[in-house]
Amino acid sequence: MTNSGSRTCTLRGYPGVSLRHGDTQIGAAAERDRTVDASTITLQPGQSAHSALRIVNAGNFDSSACTPTDADTMLIYPPDQKESISIDATGITGCANGDTQILYVQVFQQGEE
Repeated sequence: MTNSGSRTCTLRGYPGVSLRHGDTQIGAAAERDRTVDASTITLQPGQSAHSALRIVNAGNFDSSACTPTDADTMLIYPPDQKESISIDATGITGCANGDTQILYVQVFQQGEE
């Protein structure tokens, strides 16, 4: 996330992340990886913050437990926001079965990765 505004802003917590195909969410949204503690990040105009996202290969699971489904879009929600950012996810396969977790996300951290 980059502060594209003209004023300082703050960011704290986890982004919401999910895979989609068309208008349908594929499986469960990203689970929070709590190995890094959250802290408030202050971003000056032009500064960025990042969040590490781990995607487990859907092919690692039995297809009946996963129900592999090709994604076309990834939605990312900044903390405490209801509007998402949409990015291309072509080439990523999700598990339509919501009991098979493949997305894990960490808290936002200062800087670009």
